[in-house]
Amino acid sequence: MPDEEALFEEGQLMDFAESLTVGDTLMLSHFHILEQPDLYQRLKREFLTVWSDFDNLPNLEVLETLPLPTATIKESLRVALGAYSSLI
Repeated sequence: MPDEEALFEEGQLMDFAESLTVGDTLMLSHFHILEQPDLYQRLKREFLTVWSDFDNLPNLEVLETLPLPTATIKESLRVALGAYSSLI
């Protein structure tokens, strides 16, 4: 049975690994969106169809129905690296 310190270190490792991969995926997706002004404008137009009043955030269910943002998120997850080395 691992001791308390080993469990704490394992928890820190998992927390770091999760934030690193999420952060890298977001950075990669933002880079590619900003490198393609047409895509950026299309995303902006599509968001504005459901989010014209910036003081009132639309429900997640509404945002999930938008095809271009959904496709952009899925493509970002597909091309993102994930883990940089073996997990062992």
